[in-house]
This record gives sequence, structure tokens and C-alpha cells, in this order.
Amino acid sequence: MVVAPNPVIRLRDHSRTTPSLVAHFLHERFLLRLPWERVSADLERDGLSLPPQMLEENARFYYGFFTAVIQRMWYWLFLTGHIQIDETPVLMYDQKKSILYRRYFWVFTVSELYDTEKRVTIFVYAEGKDTSVLRKYLVEDHEYRGYATTDGHEPYHIIEKETGGAIRNTGCMNHLRTRLVRVLKAIPGLKDMSEEKLQQIPAYKALSELQIVFVKEKENEGMSADERTRYRLEHVMPELEKAFGVLAGLEADDQGQGSLMYKALTYRDNQQEYLKRFIEDGSIPLTNSNSERKFAFLALIRNVSRYIGSDVMGKTGAGWETLTQTAKAYTDHVDIYFQYLLDKAVPFIRNQDIENGVRHTAASNVEELEEKAQSYFNDEKMDCFMVWSPEYRAYEEECLKERLETAEILARARENSRQ
Repeated sequence: MVVAPNPVIRLRDHSRTTPSLVAHFLHERFLLRLPWERVSADLERDGLSLPPQMLEENARFYYGFFTAVIQRMWYWLFLTGHIQIDETPVLMYDQKKSILYRRYFWVFTVSELYDTEKRVTIFVYAEGKDTSVLRKYLVEDHEYRGYATTDGHEPYHIIEKETGGAIRNTGCMNHLRTRLVRVLKAIPGLKDMSEEKLQQIPAYKALSELQIVFVKEKENEGMSADERTRYRLEHVMPELEKAFGVLAGLEADDQGQGSLMYKALTYRDNQQEYLKRFIEDGSIPLTNSNSERKFAFLALIRNVSRYIGSDVMGKTGAGWETLTQTAKAYTDHVDIYFQYLLDKAVPFIRNQDIENGVRHTAASNVEELEEKAQSYFNDEKMDCFMVWSPEYRAYEEECLKERLETAEILARARENSRQ
């Protein structure tokens, strides 16, 4: 181990932690998904005594600064006018009461078909999955205007009505297809039926037509938004109308309530308007799968822990997940991006916040810092801290150059020791 000199600007009072060290353990936790105990053990093996509680507290402390960076990311996300939203439950643990309770992670991301170089993904931790979450982030904090591709969750439709259509909800075709597949799977002896018998089953006929919609949609890959809109009108929409036409003669009330076919037809009745809206704009995706895939990290977390932790760490985790997944879209060196934020953004934000009467301490309330950071939403000075900025690109290039030079020095030293 080589003892590094004290940094010119301390990241924290009474601490000798450097941007590279903090970036290292944040990278291990939020990109490699290692538990804090494992990260602490790895550092201990290298001669650094940092217990899991200290690592966790540092993650929360530095997130307090980067709420400002994330606020600017909201600006770039809303600017597109085409976003995708999804939510999923997570288990949390109350240490004082020794009970598990349910909370939700929400994800807001740029539409996968929208043509932009600024592909932002933002995670939010919330108590529930009702309309209040959408009101806060899409209306109250900063007004969003544009399309939102979602599943059939009712709060998305409510927020459209409350905003007078300023937020225009579009549906997910995958959810309709999945419901039809469930109907077919429940039919005994389906695999042994002839094609003639299969064609007599409405769910099978509708699913066959719907599959053509997906095939046609795949053919427009690489087209511009305008070209895709025209293609959909000519080739995709007629096939979708055929699929709905197969189910048109069936009524949900004629099915047993709670049956799989009842659920499929009810979904058709409630979502048909939203499912067809993709035809309005070539930047609207046919499904919401892109946002659903963003939750893949939770599967990794569940492999190492049955629950996540406290509400504070839920908010902190959502913030670091935002920085991690947005960075992954632009660089293979997420640790360098973390180091860049710690090295450049922390001093800048600290000075700005001191001028505004905001102080960052170990006792700072995360929710209060998030609220106060909203002033950075329209702050253009924050753009240099985005992962796509030229400033970061230059910083990353310099770091990689230094790493290469260090590796060459170590290689020569090993070679000399052998001789």
C-alpha cells in the first residue's frame, strides 16, 4: 500500500477519504452489487478499516450532494417529451420494530425510440404506487408535458385526466399479449390440437394477429420517427385492428369473473384507447419493456439480501441507481464517473449550497436536501457534471491514461524483481 497525500480539498471534515477511494467502494456496491459487508471485507484485506456502517453512511452523505446532479437530469428527461414509467415493490426492514414492510421503486426513463444523445434513467423510492407519486414528480416539482408509456395501472390514467391531457398516456402491448398467452396455457391438451381447432379459439386467433403486429413493428427498426409513423399507419395499424376485431364479439361479462379470459377482455376494454396511441408518434414504443428491464438490478440485490434496509437507504439507493444506470449508457468506467462527481461536483455544489444557506453534514435530512436541490433543475452550470459532457470525457481520458502508465510502471517493477 502507498499512502497518498492529503487531498487539497477534503471531501469531508475530519476525513482523509479521497475521490478515488469513495468511488471504488460505491462502484463495488452499486455496479457490482456486492453487500456492504463484502465491500468492507475487501477493503480490510487491503489494509483499510472501513466498517459496513461507515460505508453506508458515506453513501448517504455523498448522495446529499448529487441530488443536485439528479435534478438536472430530470430537466433533460422532461425535455424529450417522450418517457417511459414503471414501478415495482421492494421489501424494507425496520430494525427498531423488527418487521418487514413494502415500499416501491419507480423508474422514469427516456423512450427507447426517442432520438437523443441524452438517455437519462431516474429511480425514485416511494411509500406507495398511487397517483400522489406521479403528481409530485410530474406536476408539482416540475411540470412535464408529453407522452408517458406505461402499463395499465390506473394512476397513469388519472394523472392524464388531472393534467387535461398534457401528460398523454400510452399503453403496453406486451401486457395484452401476456394475458392472451395465459388463457391459452390454461387450456388442457392445447399442444395436441390441430391448427383447425386452434383457429376456433378466439384467444389463439387474436394472439396470432397480435404476433403479426410485433413482427411488422420490428421491421421499422432504424427508421426516423416520421418514417416510423407513416409505416405504422400503413402496415402495423391494420394488423392491430384485426387482432381487436377477433375479440370484438366477446364480452367480458359473458366470462366467469376472475377467469383468465375475463381479465384479458377487461384489459382490452380498459386499455384499447391507450394501446392504439403509439400510432400518433414514431417515438412512442409499442411496449413498456424498456423501463421494466431497468429493474433487473433488484434481482441481483435479492440474491444477496431478502430486503433492502431503511427508508433512508431506499432513497439513497434510488439516487445511486440513477447515477449508475445513466452512466452505464455512456461509459464502461462508472467508477471514473463517480470519481469525477466526487472530485469536481462536490466542491462546486458545496460552495453553491453554502451561499444558499444549505449545509451538508452527517445529520442532514435526505428529503430536505432533495427538496432544496430542485433549484438546480434549470441550472445550466450543472451540465458539465452530466456523463455525456465534454468535461467528463476529457477527465475519463486522463484517468485511463494515468491507469495505463501506472500499470506499465508496475509491470516493469515486477520484471526487475524477477531479475
